[in-house]
Amino acid sequence: MARLAAVIFDLDGTLADSLPLSIAGFQHAASHVAGRSFTDDEVRAGFGPSEEGMFRRMVPDRWDECLAAYLEFYDEHHDERVRVLPGVADLLSSLHDRGVRVGVVTGKGPETAAITLRKLGLADTITEVRAGRVAGPDKPTDIRSVLGAWALHPPDAAYVGDMPGDMRAALDVGVVPLGAAWEIAADEADLRTAGAVEVFATPGELSAWLR
Repeated sequence: MARLAAVIFDLDGTLADSLPLSIAGFQHAASHVAGRSFTDDEVRAGFGPSEEGMFRRMVPDRWDECLAAYLEFYDEHHDERVRVLPGVADLLSSLHDRGVRVGVVTGKGPETAAITLRKLGLADTITEVRAGRVAGPDKPTDIRSVLGAWALHPPDAAYVGDMPGDMRAALDVGVVPLGAAWEIAADEADLRTAGAVEVFATPGELSAWLR
């Protein structure tokens, strides 16, 4: 296919394995601040809005204190619990070196997205970031916003993600939907059913395909 001018990535499960820390941080904050206990599945079921939105919905009487405790926990434990997924750093560096614009559109809140990108050393290769919303995700709008900042048309870019919703968002905008199946939670069949043009088992495979 024609060489793309830009590639936009999801964050959790695509660039980094930060989801377990997000769950642990939510549980820690809810327990220590509000005395509330949530299982992993209950926290996962609340995903959609940003962390602030989750606390507003799930711990409405103490959400602001919970959010502050969560952000402190997330920052404090990031170095020991979060890693760049294998091959991702080389993929981003390769795209950057070839003059391909790199962006991120994620459902994570702006604070945690910034912490993860900075602490993992990815911020220097990423020129546009759109984070999650209190009311819930709107990835098509955010992808369009990134394209507008770059003055690019949708067919000139791709969106890479590990979930079927990522593929549907890409199709909504008209960018190329590409599946990232290098994390255990990703399902190749689900990504293809949702519209992925290609699904990749490693970041290296994606890098080669984009050349």
